[in-house]
Amino acid sequence: MNVIFLFIPSLLKMDKFTTLDVLIRSECAPGYPDYFPDSTFDKLCTICESKVTCGLKVLRLNEEKLMDWLNDAVNRIFEAAHGISDYRQMPQLRAILASSSDAAAASGELDNSALKKLAFQIIADKLPYQLVDKLLSSLGLVSLPAADKENDHTEENDELNALRPAINYGNPTEDYLNNVTTAKPIMAKSAAQTRRMKMAKGTRSITSFFCKT
Repeated sequence: MNVIFLFIPSLLKMDKFTTLDVLIRSECAPGYPDYFPDSTFDKLCTICESKVTCGLKVLRLNEEKLMDWLNDAVNRIFEAAHGISDYRQMPQLRAILASSSDAAAASGELDNSALKKLAFQIIADKLPYQLVDKLLSSLGLVSLPAADKENDHTEENDELNALRPAINYGNPTEDYLNNVTTAKPIMAKSAAQTRRMKMAKGTRSITSFFCKT
């Protein structure tokens, strides 16, 4: 897991420039401040703007850079999946996609839409909820009318909720060290949701092949 994901919650809460030392000791920080070296600052600059003030290096989240980085992460996974040539892994990937796409099940082809959603899920599992919706929108995966957004019981919203990950911030640093484990979403098992849940389960088995983002 990329260390950047660990600090996104803290950076979202800070609207002013701050030092790395303050950031890693903030309320939403992953803990264990001595674990993160000074080089962490340079990594965080991938999604932050930075400057030097009074001899101190400071940074602040840049939402545009963050969304570009997240989109690139999803696209790298998407492209890597297309590059899988190992005959032992292709059936596994096809099965994951077929569980969420009738077209993929019927044709045996790699369905681009389902594959993009799979790539999205791998990244979304590591994000706070407010970024999940933004990432969905920027990728063009889900587009709901305003009326549907106000109705939590519509089929469209059930589909959206099925895509959203169950986030657990119990101890993100331990998650980082243990390759991250997330809780499974709890929801009514409609036919559409069952397909999404099968896809989510399959995500864990394929993640190890192309989730180094």
